[in-house]
Amino acid sequence: MTDRLTRLAKQFQDANDEVADLKKRLPVAQGRVKKLRTDLAAAIVDEIQSGRRTQTEISGITGYSPERIRQICRAASVEPQE
Repeated sequence: MTDRLTRLAKQFQDANDEVADLKKRLPVAQGRVKKLRTDLAAAIVDEIQSGRRTQTEISGITGYSPERIRQICRAASVEPQE
């Protein structure tokens, strides 16, 4: 049976190893988020322009606030309709 100090030292090292692994993966995940944010904004604008979905529907799907959806649309020179 291991003593408390040995067990905690092992857990500490495991946690540090996990942090190191996450640091390596973080830039890849951040790149995906950046691309997906751009793609999502384009899809939101397309849905609003085509009239397929309302701002309220998009808010429910994306979790974005209605104000954020308005900002995205206005940045694309589109005025959202409620």
